[in-house]
Amino acid sequence: MTVLLVDPDSSLLKDIASYLNSMDVGVVTAKNLNEAIELIQKQLFDAIVTDVSGQNGTIVKLMECRQTFNRNAPLIVTADFSHVQEAVKAIKLGAHNFIQKPYDVEDLYQRVLKALEFRQLEMEAQSLRGERDLIYKPENFVSESPEMEKVFSMVDKVAKTDSTVLLTGETGTGKELISGAIHYNSNRADKAFVKVNCAALPVQLLESELFGHEKGAFTGADKVRIGRFEQANEGSILLDEIAEMEISTQVKLLRVLQERVFERLGSNREIKLDVRVITATNRDLLTEVQENRFRQDLYYRLNVVNINIPPLRERKNDIIPLARYFLTKFNGEFGKTIEKFDGAALNQLLKYTWPGNVRELRNTIERAVLMSERSVIGLQDLNLTPVDENGANAQTGAQSGGQAGASAEAPQNEAYEDANTSGGKVEFVRVPPEGLSLKELEEDLIRQALQAAHYVQKDAARLLGITPRALNYKIAKYGIKNPHWHKNT
Repeated sequence: MTVLLVDPDSSLLKDIASYLNSMDVGVVTAKNLNEAIELIQKQLFDAIVTDVSGQNGTIVKLMECRQTFNRNAPLIVTADFSHVQEAVKAIKLGAHNFIQKPYDVEDLYQRVLKALEFRQLEMEAQSLRGERDLIYKPENFVSESPEMEKVFSMVDKVAKTDSTVLLTGETGTGKELISGAIHYNSNRADKAFVKVNCAALPVQLLESELFGHEKGAFTGADKVRIGRFEQANEGSILLDEIAEMEISTQVKLLRVLQERVFERLGSNREIKLDVRVITATNRDLLTEVQENRFRQDLYYRLNVVNINIPPLRERKNDIIPLARYFLTKFNGEFGKTIEKFDGAALNQLLKYTWPGNVRELRNTIERAVLMSERSVIGLQDLNLTPVDENGANAQTGAQSGGQAGASAEAPQNEAYEDANTSGGKVEFVRVPPEGLSLKELEEDLIRQALQAAHYVQKDAARLLGITPRALNYKIAKYGIKNPHWHKNT
């Protein structure tokens, strides 16, 4: 972080610079606003702290210069008592804060930190507003299939209401994206949209996450916590993986839907709530009801409007447009100029059954763009399980005696993995003549396991046959991230 300090008092500048340097903050100094204007035109700063006492209106020029060359740097103005009016003018022009001289240097440092935090939140909010306009309008969705047209039609009809919506469909079909389209095209679009993955937390933590708790409600509750429902008040809340919610928590959710009130853990005070509830699941909730894992009365409360999102294999018209969209996206992200897919690659994309749906397609194209050294994506770049004549994903078991048998469909010049349907055990990996990266292979398998386990780490660890602690180490090692791991903690 680099801060521009502007003050005619050279000894004060020296003291402030010394303190900020001790806090690992870089400092550039100027004795007056004219010097500061020259610096702002040449260098980017994270924050600007300037004295405005007796500067004869030059603050207006500095503000204009900052807006042109350094608009993201928050400005904190200082002034002695006799020049407070100049500070007030600066605040009206857009300065972030004012601190009156004499001041404590630690106080100044804390105000700089708060100004930077505020600006970061402001920039994130602007980004989200742009994302809302760009992504969540149905006309901007990448789709050419009649099946998704029906989904968008239902979104358009239900968005302007406050009806509870149940989104169903396989993992990776885009339920979270559809939930965003419902919220951001509703009358609540300018209010909070809060997402909670019910599978990501154990029952005790999930209740606290949803409803909050009072100080002392349980061991470790050293302060009041505002729950996700309170955060979503007047907005919308998405309860993803709702089938994973324990019965005891389902009872509390039912009360929220029926009475629009709830209580924090450790409190008897009812809190009124105005929130639109959207839920999502990849399970058949009726089956869950029949097997006594899900409350029937809650099911009927949630299933006011059911929007089922079809799997990618049932909307093949979307595969190529989505693949081309992801090609353009990752070209931009990785600085590549890959032009297209060749005929064999397009044929493979259409024949493959995409068990991981759009999420798997996205990951496949991301990997292909990242690894390809050519201007065209070919069959070998996709690294997909071979497809048989009927379009099914080929499955080849090991030969007797424990030796791996070669599939006639297996590519001969690339790494090839073949998973047996019995327990998903990997039977063999073919090492190509040019070799392969064991590190990349391990990372890819970890990502596949996390995706298959809906990013629940203990379940992914079980799929890989390692401990959750070992998996957590590898996740950190490869820098693997998932929004739920941050937003719901």
